[in-house]
Formats: sequence, C-alpha cells, structure tokens
Amino acid sequence: MGKFAVATVAVLATAAVFVTFALPEIVGSNRAVEPTPEKAAALPASPPKPAETSTPENKKAEAEKVLADTLRQLARIEGEGARTWGIEPVDGASIAAVDALLERARTLFAQRNYAAASTVLTETAASIKRLDETKPGRLDVAVQAGAKALAALDAPTAEKHYRVAASLKPGAPEIETALERAKKLPEALRHLNAGSAAEQAGSSEEALQAYQSALAVDPALTGAKEGLKRVEAAAKAANLRKAVSKVHERLNAHDAFGAESALAQAAKIEPGAPEIADLRRRVVAAVQVARIEKVRARAEDSEKKENWSEALRAYEEALAIDPNAAFASTGRARARAQVDLHRNIDSYLDQPSRLQSASPLAHATAILAATSKQVEGPVLAAKKEKLQKLVYAYSRPVPVVIKSDRQTSVELYRVGLIGLFETYRMELPPGKYVAVGSRTGYRDVRVEFEVPPGATEHNVSIKCTEAIR
Repeated sequence: MGKFAVATVAVLATAAVFVTFALPEIVGSNRAVEPTPEKAAALPASPPKPAETSTPENKKAEAEKVLADTLRQLARIEGEGARTWGIEPVDGASIAAVDALLERARTLFAQRNYAAASTVLTETAASIKRLDETKPGRLDVAVQAGAKALAALDAPTAEKHYRVAASLKPGAPEIETALERAKKLPEALRHLNAGSAAEQAGSSEEALQAYQSALAVDPALTGAKEGLKRVEAAAKAANLRKAVSKVHERLNAHDAFGAESALAQAAKIEPGAPEIADLRRRVVAAVQVARIEKVRARAEDSEKKENWSEALRAYEEALAIDPNAAFASTGRARARAQVDLHRNIDSYLDQPSRLQSASPLAHATAILAATSKQVEGPVLAAKKEKLQKLVYAYSRPVPVVIKSDRQTSVELYRVGLIGLFETYRMELPPGKYVAVGSRTGYRDVRVEFEVPPGATEHNVSIKCTEAIR
C-alpha cells in the first residue's frame, strides 16, 4: 500500500473517530434545545463563545478543540503506518494503547463529562507522541529480527519484521530487497529441499538443477550455494576419474599420443591434481619413446629408399629428442657418408667433362675402388655404373686424324709441334684441345676441338688459306 493510500485510510479512520465522538453529542444537544437541522450541522465546527466563567458549554468547546488536535496527530501517525509498526508495545507505547485512551474519551464524551474527556485526550496525545518516539528503536529491532529470521530460513517471521521495517522506512532499498527475499524464500526453500533430496539419492544432475533454481530465486541462499558447490565438486571429481582412466587406457594400449591428448583433457578439469602430475611424467616419457620410434621408422624407410638426405634429417631429429640414442648416432654417421658419396658421384655425372683432368679422374677412380665391396641399393648401383663407364671412357685415348696441306705448320697445345703434313694420326685422351696453324704470307689459323670419350675416331682439319696482302 502506497503513502497516499495509507494517508487516505488514516483520514477516513480519523473521520470515523470524530463521528463516534461528536455525533452522539450533537444528537443529544438537538434533543435538548431542538435547533434547526442547519444549525445542528454547523454546531461542531462553530467555535465556543467566550465566557468569563467555566460553564458546560466552555468545557465542551475545550474538549472538542483538544479532540481535533488529537485526531490530527492520530491521522498523521496512522499515515506513517503506525497501525503496522505500532502493534507491538514498546515501553508501554502502542497503537492499541492510543485506541484504548480514545475509547475512554469517547465514553466520557457520551456522558458529557467534558473535563475528564479533555484530560484523557491530552493523555492520548502524549501516548501518540511516545509511540512516535519509538520509531527509530522499532526500525532497528525490526531489521535485526528480520535478518535473524532470514538466517534461520523462517520466511513468515522474516516477512513480518521486514514489513514493519518497510512501514517505518518506506522506499529504503536494503529493506525492500530483504522483504522481497523473505517473500520468495518459501519457493527457494522448495528448490533447496528438492536438491538436497536428489543429492542424497545420488541424482547429481537433478540436484544441480534444483540448486541452480533455488539460487535463481534467492542468490543469497547459503544452503543452495553450498549444495551447488558440493554437486559441482562431485561431478568434477567424477569427470577427473573418467579422464584419468582414459589416460591409463591409452598408455596400456601403447598409444602414447592418444595418452597425451587424454592427459590434456584431464588437466583442463583439475590441473593441480596429484594424479595429473604423476601421469604427466609417464606420458612425457612414453611420448618421447614414441616420437623417437616414429623418427627411427622414418629414417629406416628413407635408407631403404636411398633418400640419404631425409635419413640424415631424421637421425638428427632423433638426437634432438634424445642425445643418447645410439642408433641415431651411428645412423647419422652412416647417412652423412652416403650423402657425401652421392654428392661426389652426382658432381661427375652432372659434369662429365671434369674427368678430362687427371685429378678429378683419379678421384672418381678412387671412389669406385673404395665402394667396390660396399652393400648398395639400386640407386647407388646405377650411379656407380654410370660413373664407371665415364671413367673408362675418359681413361681410354681416342684415335684422332688431323688433315692439313703440307704447307701449314701445325702445333697442338699440351702436345707440341707437329709440323708440316697432309695427314697426321695420333691418339688423344678425351677432352678439349687447341691447334694453331702458321704459314709464311698467310694469317695464322686457330682451331678448337673436343675429343669425345668412347669415339672410334675423331677428324680435325687445319690449314692457313687467307693470304696477307
């Protein structure tokens, strides 16, 4: 009920009291002096005529004045909710005490004992004042009692006290909030009790929903908070046990990477759990072994395919995981040797002309000799066969026929002066050569030619034919 409605009720109540007091007296007065209805209606509002001596009329007027003042005070305090907060006596002050004094005054009015009525009305005004003065204390008591009742989950008592507090301090947010909580507490308690029953029955999901519903109604409900915490903790523990079991299952199946994934999921549930720390050590060790074995398999597969560069990378990766892996150390050395061997052979296969020089030819020959008894795959065997043919070809001289005109003197670089001839036959190792011809009165001529390996014969012509004028 709003302030306006309360004030309206108070005014109506005061008017009713006034009628109770004044109307019988007015009726009695009419019977005695028989005034007209207009005069009778105006009688209570007419001020008493001044009199020098205390007469019954003067006492009546004084009593009516005291009555009006008292009723105004009563209307004010009723408008402030006194009929809600003033029910319980405090140091003898209560709304009931005020009502009792008013009833005595009414009786004295009816008896036309105005002097006594005035005295009682004065006492009534004093009682109203005392009642008004108890408001601060009543507010403290109501708030404390309401809080205590809420703590004890006594919804009716809490609502009763907070209603008193709300009437004493209308619009106070903290009181309005507490009153609203007291009103909703029965519903919250129903959810709380349902959650407790479900928890005891082992229905975690049902208990969780019930506790959440209780907190949706009353977020401050301690029992629901604690219950929700218990249920969530139990669910968390169950999930952790399930996740840990999954890790053990993967480890037992020798699935290290599956165990690593399962451990990551378990760690999300409870990172600091002791079992997580123990499992992490086991999983890390298992994963290291699995990674090394995976790399080892890749290295061995690369060796079978004679992909020695990839094999070397795999062995180095294995040593990065475990520097003490013996297979990786020996494998790396073997792979490096093979990488170097293939690189050297490929250099001659890609540029066979290098074998024209004695040093490269000797090197290629030494490579073939050093690997003659080595176990080799088809790739290396094919390369060695090609190199063997090249070495053989570059090691055998080729018949060379040089044609001239008996007038040109021919000199072959790296061989020497041949002189004048028409046909000159000789054998030369495969390679590039330069022949220079000279003749008196003619310009010198320079011929570059290459003797290909494996040729049956190579022909060259050199003649000075351009005369000098």
